[in-house]
Amino acid sequence: MNKIIFFSEFSGEPGMEADRVAIEIDGKPIYEVLDPESTKLNYSYIEIPHDLEAYFMGDYFPDWTLHGNILVVLDCACGYTGCRPIGCSISLSGDSVIWSNFMNLQTEDCLEGAPSKLEFTFGQYKQAIDDFEVSHKRF
Repeated sequence: MNKIIFFSEFSGEPGMEADRVAIEIDGKPIYEVLDPESTKLNYSYIEIPHDLEAYFMGDYFPDWTLHGNILVVLDCACGYTGCRPIGCSISLSGDSVIWSNFMNLQTEDCLEGAPSKLEFTFGQYKQAIDDFEVSHKRF
């Protein structure tokens, strides 16, 4: 099983509110996991969803998606939300949360070199979301 951590990415001057959620998978930034050679992706993290838990559990509002059940997990490093997004399906299966079908949502191509799926235990995944929400409230 994989391990996930969500944390805030700060932008702007020190003391400014964090506006992005960063993701680590097995101790690596998500863009390194999706592109192991780190040669093709120039990506940043996504804007913090209004309801982080609903979003990352796959329970989202239709206007949060670009292509069916594919949710954005990375944006272009330019900083504009929705620019060259990378997305995946997020589903629950028993005691697991599964991310699969990684794709470039601008070209609608599968993300070459990405794992076929990332699988997390529900308990660790939910704890990571809860930890983010607690730490983010301090900002």
